[in-house]
Amino acid sequence: MLVIYSAAHPMVPPTIYSLDPEPSIWEQTQSAWHVAPGGSLCLLQSDGGWQPEASLTELLAKASGWRIEYALMKRGSHQ
Repeated sequence: MLVIYSAAHPMVPPTIYSLDPEPSIWEQTQSAWHVAPGGSLCLLQSDGGWQPEASLTELLAKASGWRIEYALMKRGSHQ
């Protein structure tokens, strides 16, 4: 995972990218893959889902869950 902090952090969450696997361009256009255009992971359910006092570890735990779900979807096991 690659974590990028913007100048507006902690008011906005860091942006997290998966480097291995790297989602394809097609996957970036499909909401089921939870990847935004540009390849960052969609880990929050809403724009207000990030709290400035939140820890990066919370997002990394979600990124780990994303990785498992991604592998299941690639195998066709996702329901």
